[in-house]
Amino acid sequence: MARILIVGKGGYGDMFPMFAIAKTLKANGHVVCIAAEGHHEDAAKQLDIPLVRLDPPNAARAVDDSASALSSLRIVAEILQTLSPRYFETEYEILLGIAGDYDLIVGNQLAYSGAMVSKKTGKPWIFCAPSPLAFPSYKAPPLFPYLHGLQKLSMTYPATQLPYIKLARAVSGLMMSSIIRQQRRLGIKSTGHPRFEGLYSEHLNLLMISPRLVTPQSDWPVNTELTGFSWFEPDFLWGEVKSQNLAQFIESGPAPVIFAPGGNKRTHPGRFYTESIAACKQLGVRGILLAASRFHAELPPSPDILVTGYLPFSMLLKNARAIVHSGGIGAIGWSLRFGMQSLLVPSSWDQFDNAYRAQQQKLASVMAQGDYKAPAIASELNKLFNNQPQRDLLQSYTGQLSEEDGAAVACARIEAVLRDI
Repeated sequence: MARILIVGKGGYGDMFPMFAIAKTLKANGHVVCIAAEGHHEDAAKQLDIPLVRLDPPNAARAVDDSASALSSLRIVAEILQTLSPRYFETEYEILLGIAGDYDLIVGNQLAYSGAMVSKKTGKPWIFCAPSPLAFPSYKAPPLFPYLHGLQKLSMTYPATQLPYIKLARAVSGLMMSSIIRQQRRLGIKSTGHPRFEGLYSEHLNLLMISPRLVTPQSDWPVNTELTGFSWFEPDFLWGEVKSQNLAQFIESGPAPVIFAPGGNKRTHPGRFYTESIAACKQLGVRGILLAASRFHAELPPSPDILVTGYLPFSMLLKNARAIVHSGGIGAIGWSLRFGMQSLLVPSSWDQFDNAYRAQQQKLASVMAQGDYKAPAIASELNKLFNNQPQRDLLQSYTGQLSEEDGAAVACARIEAVLRDI
């Protein structure tokens, strides 16, 4: 059996596919280690897999404490912090110190240091992405953050998107200049843009979503595998009290609407919760709000609203009427699996592209976060409730999605690479 190092960074949506792969590889008898940020320690404990922390000293909460009024500026600041020379070099040194003990490195779309260590040491590298934005195709262009509004004006004509793709590559390349300089200093040969070609693998590139949501493109990197969703269940997030409160609330009345902000909205929700509560009152429906504990005291108590911490979608969606979320690819997957109608409110990163894909296939509705006001929310939800053709379409997906096992497919391909190297 092989020794495999899994390198990943980001939030739950970025890491759950990596955890699913780690769990399956371990079950198949391989020795697995996860290198990730410290806030994923509970997940590693659940999996009984050792965690190497990628937490540079003194980097923790500097950006969150600034309380910037402009979320877009805050997001840029967070990117620059992550890509700062000190931050990146610390990660690189940590991984370089342990890479020699492993036969293979698997990394996600934020594991730039893992890709560089692979090149430096000659260890085989496998790339794993949770969403199609990692593979921007000129034939089926994605929507990029900050450019999506302009792109939508001519999205039906792929040729018009070429300048946006080039601009997105240029700007992201400029922001990653510290990685490019570090690569040169270490004598590591560049294989292209560090966010795209620099991460792609000659052996295997995994896209951990359903082929029912995205079509493979001929200009994707070679050896790209569309695996299907992996359905990782985060048992460490359940909590007995939260589970009991959820069960009691579900039993006490009609099916509720779930409000589950993701990405930067989870930590900086603005008026998301207050507008959601007001929309529920206007519609006369019950709601469940997923919120970090520090926001609970700010929300007015109501018998028709349950405010709870994070709970797995498998617990929430089986008794829900609809869900409002930010358009994370994992949340879209779970909604499809349960045939759940969705209102998507994208705010950052790949959410704009994910939401657009779901909307184009008539699997969800989308509204701009600037329009997220109670009357508009109530109006959009009312349209969903009366959209029987969409409900029928979503129900046709449930059986197909339930049969997908992206982690098993990914691990079978990883093991094939291990046999060939």
